Amino acid sequence: MSAIASDYDVVVVGGGAAGLNGALMLARMRRSVLVVDAGRPRNAPAEAVHGLFARDGTPPAELLARGRAEVEGYGGQILIRQELWKGFFGWIAYTVSRSERKDHPDDPWRVFQYDQTHILTIIGSYKFGRGYQVGIRFRYVTGNPYTPTVGSYYDVNSDAYVPINGPLYSARLGSFNQLDVRFDKKWTFQRWAMSMYIDIQNIYRASNPEGYAYNFDFSQRSAIAGLPFLPVLGIRGDF
Repeated sequence: MSAIASDYDVVVVGGGAAGLNGALMLARMRRSVLVVDAGRPRNAPAEAVHGLFARDGTPPAELLARGRAEVEGYGGQILIRQELWKGFFGWIAYTVSRSERKDHPDDPWRVFQYDQTHILTIIGSYKFGRGYQVGIRFRYVTGNPYTPTVGSYYDVNSDAYVPINGPLYSARLGSFNQLDVRFDKKWTFQRWAMSMYIDIQNIYRASNPEGYAYNFDFSQRSAIAGLPFLPVLGIRGDF
């Protein structure tokens, strides 16, 4: 069974400055957001916005245009789910999206800082009986955009090299991929239950880059990897 997800984590009613700002912050936290707006702001007759830091004197229409143009996203999601059947449960989710931004209404669109083109998640779980269960989770995510360093120059006053940046967010980090495995054992008593589990994250030790570190003159760089192989042992009680 497959379906296109049509629900949202948050619905923001009102596409004014406050509503757009809240929607932007939620989107940056990977929440799906719907903004509902009639397109007729109450301050439209005003000549300018007052008391807004760095935007004082801006016409209301221009302020809203900048806010709406700041982030443009489009994409879709496919979800294939297997309900519990003979002890097995699992699902596959694939999302393709594109997030772009305008720094000014007259500027061309560019890739936004948090753009992730492809996101693939595969989850499976099997119950063996007698409280034993094993589960796996695989994730693949396109690397985040970043601004590359294309060179450097020596600053005599500070006695240090200063990086020269390339176009804003014009390069990408390597993709993220990771396989996690979890084993559970549950004991059920008359009035409570106890579970013991071991969760092994990044079981094949994928080296997922989270950024780059440069040498003193920015002529060489090395990737900063995320968490390595990480086993976690836990005990849980339900009353």
